[in-house]
Amino acid sequence: MGNIVLIAFTIIAGGILPFQAGANARLGRLLPSGFHGALVSFSVGCFVMLVVTSLVGWRGFSLSNVREAPWWAWIGGLIGATFVCVGLFAAPRLGATLYLSGLIVGQMVGGLIVDHFGLVGISPQPISWQKLAGVALLLAGMYLVQKGGMPMPTPPGPA
Repeated sequence: MGNIVLIAFTIIAGGILPFQAGANARLGRLLPSGFHGALVSFSVGCFVMLVVTSLVGWRGFSLSNVREAPWWAWIGGLIGATFVCVGLFAAPRLGATLYLSGLIVGQMVGGLIVDHFGLVGISPQPISWQKLAGVALLLAGMYLVQKGGMPMPTPPGPA
């Protein structure tokens, strides 16, 4: 698969994130807490991954291979849970644009660190002034998004 196709899929995945944040926040308001909403969200995701994995096939999968993974390979689920829980509370108050702006800035800063030091199996790529300038522009964009309109004080009512 070429880079153009991967970039297109990445843009599409990024474009649907505002819908995920809103859907998860709505679940959180319907259930006793946002954490219950996150549990439902992860359960649906787990079911979908079970179906997809079953379609792809289980050949080569073994628990012994999973046990051989380095400690940091296990943090993906924790990071995903953190992401969903923060979105449950932050997205309705900040709005989708400001919420996602913050995520993008955080991801870029984290990406710079991971790339520079070659963490979690990523090939090292040194930080450059161009990369730092790009992050600075993202920060400026986040500031402009925040100044462009004050968020609503409370989440919107039922849709």
